[in-house]
Amino acid sequence: MHALILAPLLLGAPAMEQKEFENPGIVEVRAPGGDLTVRARRGTALLPGLGEVEQVYAYEVRRGTAFPRESSATATLGLMPPIISVDRGSTLGILFRNDLSTADVAGKLQPTESNLHTHGLLVSSKGTGGGQTFGDCIFVLASTSGSSAAAHAHGPQTQGDPCSLEAGAGPVRFENGDIRYSYVIAPDHPSGLYWFHPHPHGLSEVQVSNGLSGLMSIGRFWDTAYIKCRITASTDVAGLAACRDQQAQREELQAEHEADRSLQVRYLGLKDIQVSKLTDRRGQPRFRLIEFPLRPEPGDRSANDAFGDQVDARKNRCGKLGLSASAGGEITYAEGVAAPGQCWQKQHPGERWVFTVSGQVNPRITVKAGQAEVWRLANIGADVTYRLRLETLEEKPRRLAFEVRALDGAALPPYALRRRHTEIVLMPSARVEVLLQRCTGEDAPADCVEPGQEVRARLRTAGISTGVDADSGDLWPAVDLASVVFEAGPGRSRPVTRSVQPAGLAPASPELPAPAPRASGSAPPAPARPAACDYRRYQAGPADFRLDSNLVRLVRFNNRDFGEHGGELFGIHVENFRMVDDAGRSVAVADLVAEGRLEHRDKQAPAIASVWLEDPCWRSAAGEQADPAEFARFYPAFKMEGEPNLTAAYGAREYWLLVNDSDECHNFHIHQTKFVVLDADFTAGGRRPAAQCLGDRGNVPPVNRNVLHDNYPLPPGSRVFVMIQFDGPKLGRFVFHCHILEHEDKGMMATIGVVDAPAR
Repeated sequence: MHALILAPLLLGAPAMEQKEFENPGIVEVRAPGGDLTVRARRGTALLPGLGEVEQVYAYEVRRGTAFPRESSATATLGLMPPIISVDRGSTLGILFRNDLSTADVAGKLQPTESNLHTHGLLVSSKGTGGGQTFGDCIFVLASTSGSSAAAHAHGPQTQGDPCSLEAGAGPVRFENGDIRYSYVIAPDHPSGLYWFHPHPHGLSEVQVSNGLSGLMSIGRFWDTAYIKCRITASTDVAGLAACRDQQAQREELQAEHEADRSLQVRYLGLKDIQVSKLTDRRGQPRFRLIEFPLRPEPGDRSANDAFGDQVDARKNRCGKLGLSASAGGEITYAEGVAAPGQCWQKQHPGERWVFTVSGQVNPRITVKAGQAEVWRLANIGADVTYRLRLETLEEKPRRLAFEVRALDGAALPPYALRRRHTEIVLMPSARVEVLLQRCTGEDAPADCVEPGQEVRARLRTAGISTGVDADSGDLWPAVDLASVVFEAGPGRSRPVTRSVQPAGLAPASPELPAPAPRASGSAPPAPARPAACDYRRYQAGPADFRLDSNLVRLVRFNNRDFGEHGGELFGIHVENFRMVDDAGRSVAVADLVAEGRLEHRDKQAPAIASVWLEDPCWRSAAGEQADPAEFARFYPAFKMEGEPNLTAAYGAREYWLLVNDSDECHNFHIHQTKFVVLDADFTAGGRRPAAQCLGDRGNVPPVNRNVLHDNYPLPPGSRVFVMIQFDGPKLGRFVFHCHILEHEDKGMMATIGVVDAPAR
């Protein structure tokens, strides 16, 4: 509270009045579809709770197929654009225009490149019309509208669709200012929360850090929720409580209409920017964006030194941070001040790190009596990870529970366990949809609010450490994000909704043969281990991935700073891999799938932890005597013009073993599809990592409940086993990467090509 009281005095300006939270506007696209324009530009944005901020990057979203003729360059923007809400069974057309200019490390503005990515949507990367209209393709880039030439360094202009894998299409395509996109949203597409942002390689962190991102919503709330029974014609999925007759269906419809009136849905998009305070004009607070600069060319040493200094200043905008020794491990301030929605260094109170909730700074969220609320939370920033808590402002503060109903745009199936969380970690790109409602039983837990009480609380991030020690990863600040007031009301409330998984959304669970004990070697014998490094043995083409086999895709993430001898390197290694343990015995896919279904693991070392990952090439690249050239070869950095790092057959079901070889958290994300986590080990080979990217889950391995994800945290040393199906609109070329955009832009990304399966 001291920081809140002192903040106006330190800044020499009157405190901003706390404003009631307002949902962003919504632009609806109803079946059978519609067209929008999305323009990326710089301008002045109004941030309620802070003031006006000059030179932010923002999206203008409008209906129609053409941009308005009148100039709106001086119009005030919102840091959060309208939400794009699309019906299932619709075609969404977007005409995108790049009107951006970007500052280099010296502050000089220049044309730049941008594009649009619809994060999490299960849509095709291929377009239509022979390269005139594109799908969700990050290999198409638009130069700044009206600039004389594209400011790119990815080779000559090519024709065709670079995400089609067709001969002669070329790896990258450049457009002058505009890109036309088309997305078909299937009738059975998961209903939930998604988002959109720029994805030009090397520029993504710049543009998102400076403000470019927005939310998308697919379908409607009642696609994945019901009151008493589920209205459906399908009976093929067990446990979904289908309405048994017409009367039950009519009663359910009426109940849902009534619940709509008492159910508040809020869109809470978390986005951070950095600003400097300007001289007050007419007593109104005004700021300017502290711009994340353009990343220099690798050979320009002086520019890279200046860039490094500016990036370090950004990460230390709130002073030196520390990690408390308490059980909660909260982030502490040594040289900074934290006020609601922002923080700064004591010596530089005019330069602030601002943490917005849907473009608003420290709004007040009022939960009315007798009303349940659905909060749709999304981390739509570049790098910061949030460790969210809802804490009461009482003499003895309590953490209130979030009842998790959906992750990453997909509803949890009804049999998914552990829905109540008092802490939720959202790494960059993660989304979660939670239900907040009052206590419902006589023996109510301490993590909810009694209906008759008025309770004041705060939504905050406790800050987070993403590395195993102070020299690894990042420390992100602890900041209050919003105040929450639960109004008092008479009587006890009752549950409003129960989540269900719509039929056909979850991949079918693999049918398991009864696996023989691992020691018997039931899986095919493994090849002899190589004694010397031989890169010719690494293959990453289509293969036959089966439950009774030990063949998987091994995907290894790593980064390392070699200092003056090679700089900071990020990359991903991919290979088709036969799993064996340290004794050379095969570890079958079925073993890991069966293990991942266990609710309580025994004390025996998990099978996934026993998979032997020693490799002569890996040892040369990442061992104690690692060489930067070998590291770059084993963990190649992403190249826009490169061949696919792996090739998959259309229609295949694949098993991927994701391994984090580094000492900091990464966040796995794949485009065009979702995946199921089958098994995991977070013990880092017996070393308990200090990184906090798993939140209140700790190191407890997940239980496979067929929950769909499009991103997943990889703590240091972790192993995560996933299943991915390459069906639906997935033919073509797309990417997977770490969604910490600093890591992505530095090369922690790889390309996948999905090709037609060979004829049998």
